[in-house]
Amino acid sequence: MLSQQLEQLSVIGRCEYTKTCTLLVQLFNSAASSYQEMISNMNTPKIDITIQESRLSWLVYIMGPLLGQGLIQ
Repeated sequence: MLSQQLEQLSVIGRCEYTKTCTLLVQLFNSAASSYQEMISNMNTPKIDITIQESRLSWLVYIMGPLLGQGLIQ
């Protein structure tokens, strides 16, 4: 079911692929930057790091089908 939903996102992404790709790259860069800050700060609670890792994972899951369709370059 998850793979079907991700494939549907790639279909939707094709409709406005430039905007979709721009948004996903911005979200990923922001999440990656936040993650780097969190792991460099020894006082960051483990749960916050875990949440940020989950955000990054979902963004990668979402980007995967778009990459497979050649929408993100």
